[in-house]
Amino acid sequence: MDSGYQPDAEEMQQAFHAHLFAGLAAILFCGMIFPVGAPLLVMAMAKEKRPFMLYHINQAVIFQAAIFVFNSAMGIVGGILAIFCVGYLLLALIPIAVLGGAIFAFVIGSGAKAGAWNEYPVVGQKVLREWKPAFT
Repeated sequence: MDSGYQPDAEEMQQAFHAHLFAGLAAILFCGMIFPVGAPLLVMAMAKEKRPFMLYHINQAVIFQAAIFVFNSAMGIVGGILAIFCVGYLLLALIPIAVLGGAIFAFVIGSGAKAGAWNEYPVVGQKVLREWKPAFT
C-alpha cells in the first residue's frame, strides 16, 4: 500500500489508537466482541478518513473479528467435546488467542505510530494486496 504516501502525525496517532484500543479491549473484556468495535470508535471520531488510518483500522477490525470467530468456534466445539474431557484442550486455546491478538495489536500499533505500513499475519496481506476496505 505504501505508494509514496506519507501520513502526518495525527493520522499515525489515530492508527496507533485503533490498534491500542483493540488490544486493550481484548485484554479487558477477554476477547468478546469489543475488540472488533474499538477501532471503529477511532474511525468514528476521526475528522478525515485518510488512507493510512483506514488501512490500519481495516486490519485491526478484520484481525480482531477473525479472533472472535475462532474463539466462538472453539467455545462451541470445546463446550460440546467437554463431555468427553477432550474439549478442555480446545477451551484452553481461547485465552491464548486473546492474548496473542492483544500482543499483535500492540506491536502493529507501535509500528503505526512510527508511520510504518505494518501488517497482521494473513489478514494484513489480504488487506494490502486486494485493498478492498470493509470500512471507509
